[in-house]
Amino acid sequence: MKICTNKTMCQKYSKWALGGVGAFLFIYSGIQIQGYYQNKATLKASAVYDHMMVAMQKMDSEQARLEASTLIQHYRKTAYAPLGDLVLAKLAIEQSNLPIAVDHLRSALKGNEKTPIGQVTKVRLARVLASQTHYEDALALLSGTVLKGYLPLVEEAKGDIFRLQGEKDKAKKAYSAAIEAAPAGVSVVRIQVKLADIAVEGDA
Repeated sequence: MKICTNKTMCQKYSKWALGGVGAFLFIYSGIQIQGYYQNKATLKASAVYDHMMVAMQKMDSEQARLEASTLIQHYRKTAYAPLGDLVLAKLAIEQSNLPIAVDHLRSALKGNEKTPIGQVTKVRLARVLASQTHYEDALALLSGTVLKGYLPLVEEAKGDIFRLQGEKDKAKKAYSAAIEAAPAGVSVVRIQVKLADIAVEGDA
């Protein structure tokens, strides 16, 4: 198995592999849990979730951690608990505590594999695993069924992981698949830049 041997490139793409976790969380901060609230626990969890996201926006890590832990410990059966795990994973990454981040991402993924939040969580988990050089585990995680609309995200992640391994041809194929699968009107400039970078590296 090929591994990333260029220190500068490894550092650059390891940042890419971990990048976007914060953006992902804030995208999901606007998620609307469909349906009517069915019990008091869900109502309370909703309030805790709101407090957690306010703390995140204020960059109050300790308060965000407290609220996220409350969601997980007291409202595990609600749809908000995985979001608590995602916040704790983000905070762990910021502290370079990747094993803890992996634990929380796996917790968020459990039982949600076939949901939109599960698809994005799977990609984030794969990126963290890749940053730990667990490339095969990361790729295996991305090899399952992909929900419609999430293929560009998955293929881009595969491309990044293949690139970390030094598998340029596989990376190019994955990036091309990501571009092809992108819905009309969605920017693919970032992925095109990655493809161009591979070409430059090949000429170097």
